[in-house]
Amino acid sequence: MLTLPINSADRSLSTANTELSLAPNHDNSVRKVADADENSHTAVPSIQIEPHASSPVNGAIRRPFYLWLTLSLAGQAAMLADVKTTLDMKHSNPITFYESDPLARPFVNLPPPAYVATSVGLSSAVSLAGWKLSGSENRWLRRHWWLPQLAQIALNAKCAFHNARK
Repeated sequence: MLTLPINSADRSLSTANTELSLAPNHDNSVRKVADADENSHTAVPSIQIEPHASSPVNGAIRRPFYLWLTLSLAGQAAMLADVKTTLDMKHSNPITFYESDPLARPFVNLPPPAYVATSVGLSSAVSLAGWKLSGSENRWLRRHWWLPQLAQIALNAKCAFHNARK
C-alpha cells in the first residue's frame, strides 16, 4: 500500500511531506509527518492507494534479464557456428551437398548474406519469444521461458558438430 500525505494548507500533494509506507495505516485517520522546514509534527490526513486487482501479489514480475541475454548470445553463437559449417560444406561439395534440416532447407540456397541474415532473424525471434514468455501471466510459461532458447542452442550446436565431422 502506498500512503501519500496531503499538505493541509493548500490540500495538494506535497513533495516535501511525501511518505512511502508498506504497512497499512491501522488507525485510518491522521498520520504525523515532520515538515522539512520545522522540527514540529503536524497532523496531516493521508490518501491510501490500494493496488489494482490485476497486479501481481508480490509486486512486479521480475524478468531474468542477464540470464536471458546470456542464452540469447549463446543461441546466436550456436546458430552462427551452424551457418558457417553449413556454408563450408556447401562450398566444399557443391554437387553432393544436401541439407537434412527441414527448417533450414529453404534458406540454404539463398545467397550467403541472405542466409546468414535469415538465420540471425530466426534466432532473434526465438530469443524474443523467450523474453515474452518470461513476463507471461501464465505461471508455467513464466517458469519455463528458457526452454525455446535452450532447444535452439542444443539443435544448432548438434547441427554444427554434425557438419564439422563430415
